[in-house]
Amino acid sequence: MPGPALALAATFALASAVGVVTGATSLVTVPALLEAGIDPHVAVATNMLALVGLSLGGAIPLLRGGAARGERLAPLVALTAVGSLAGALLLPALPTRAVPLLVAASMIAMTAFLLVDRAAPSGRPRAAGVATATDPRRLAALAATLLLGAYGGLFSGGYVTLLTAAYVTLLRMDLRRAVAVTKVINLVSSLVATAVFAAWGLVDWRLGLVLGSASFAGGLGGGAVAARVDRRLLRGAFLLGVAVLAARLLIRVATAG
Repeated sequence: MPGPALALAATFALASAVGVVTGATSLVTVPALLEAGIDPHVAVATNMLALVGLSLGGAIPLLRGGAARGERLAPLVALTAVGSLAGALLLPALPTRAVPLLVAASMIAMTAFLLVDRAAPSGRPRAAGVATATDPRRLAALAATLLLGAYGGLFSGGYVTLLTAAYVTLLRMDLRRAVAVTKVINLVSSLVATAVFAAWGLVDWRLGLVLGSASFAGGLGGGAVAARVDRRLLRGAFLLGVAVLAARLLIRVATAG
């Protein structure tokens, strides 16, 4: 494996392992691809393929414990598929220069969100139980699923973090259940978006499969390893890394011409 690809694989594995706890893995992995000189559209599309591996690796341990059972997943999955399809179709229409700006803006917004929101994956749920089918909060959660699905299909940076916070708040899921459900939903979103990007010829399959395998391994082992490390330390290190990468990306965009 060439040196740059090996370095990217290591970055994806580490980001995926930490991302099991912190979420927002793409806020690290997409900038890493851009730093490697990969075309912005190809970087986003190839990262989406890698997210399939991450979603599988992160979901398997949680699903084995039955954390996602009993939830009304069908409408959430359907809305996610529709939203992700719409979002993915937007990427080819974006100018090349606009893609890094979108990534940088998402990084800054998600850093602010993670700093202030206590319902994010490192915090605690605000309520217990599950909302009923007729609860207005569930209707709001369905709307959030559709809208966030579009963002997830377009870029995905922080998508699972936002969705987890929405389900904890609106559906009154406990945190472990919300994380498991959003891992399944993210798998659907990633698959739909990858199919769209592949149809446009934007996916670097060779690199994406390598990075997807690294992400799968990182996601699979990340939960066990991260459980032994203080989550506040992980969160702080992650946010610092995202802030540094965002600054570097903005400098690159500003000096690109």
